[in-house]
Amino acid sequence: MQLEINEKTHNLYFGLDFIEELDNKFPIESNGAKFGMGINTALVYLKQENPRILADLIHAATSTANLRPGITEIKRFVEQQEDLEPLFTELTDELGKQPMTKGAVAKMKKAQEQAE
Repeated sequence: MQLEINEKTHNLYFGLDFIEELDNKFPIESNGAKFGMGINTALVYLKQENPRILADLIHAATSTANLRPGITEIKRFVEQQEDLEPLFTELTDELGKQPMTKGAVAKMKKAQEQAE
């Protein structure tokens, strides 16, 4: 997946570095132990169409880039979108295709279907 941010094309990569960055951003603590809940948290926020998660996902997905856009640039990119729904859909779809994240997406969708 690619996005043009600040007139530069950026490849988004959804690998282990992406997951690690999200896990560090969204930990939970239980009995003194911290657990990363990055993908699960991101999927909930995507489902709720919470715009804040877009910046976090894009920033994490560019963590391996040589010319990584800053979080401020990414926030401006998100704020400049006239309609965020396509970006929510595209990111959710992309997470559902990637080897490191597709299992979590499938489990979340199954849980949502069972809840309905």
